[in-house]
Formats: sequence, structure tokens, C-alpha cells
Amino acid sequence: MRRSTRIERQIRILVTSLDPGKRVCEECDTIALNAHGCGVRMQEKIPSGTRVLLDLLHMDKCSAKGVVIDVVPLENSEAKWLIGIELETAGNFWGLLEVPPDWNL
Repeated sequence: MRRSTRIERQIRILVTSLDPGKRVCEECDTIALNAHGCGVRMQEKIPSGTRVLLDLLHMDKCSAKGVVIDVVPLENSEAKWLIGIELETAGNFWGLLEVPPDWNL
């Protein structure tokens, strides 16, 4: 069971690995998000367990830390990986005006 309702929403973000051993910094789009995290399509693989920084590209100085919790290879897609990211702090990091009731933590 999900902790908060997942919605399909494409938001442009910058994902940066905080692991000095795995230098990745890539602009990508979310495909689904909720109050606890998101799924993004990426060209670069980021291993599960890697801490990351997410920056919303449509909002100045809006960032959050998270951790990669799932990595799935994609076939027949421009992007090569579906990366699941859990936010360190749950909430409406995404800046959406209307959110499901269970997002009000």
C-alpha cells in the first residue's frame, strides 16, 4: 500500500548524485510523483541506495534530498532507466496547487 497517492505528472528536474564515486548530473522528467517521492526516466543509471539532490527547474532555489530506491531498465524508450526516488522529507515539494488529501502530512 502506498503512503500517499501517486499522480502522473511530468515535471522537469535536475537529478544530481551526492555519491562522489558515482558522478551523475542529469536533467530529466518525472513520470509519476507523490508526497514521498517520484519516478524519473534517465539516460544514466544511478545505483539503488545512492543519495541524490533533486532541483525543480521551473522554480528557483527549490531542491530536496532523496535516495534511489528502485532501478528498472527501459526498453523501446529514449531514456534507458526508470529510477524510483524517495524524498528524505515527505510533502508537496513539487509545488502543486492541488494535491490529494493524503499529501497533507
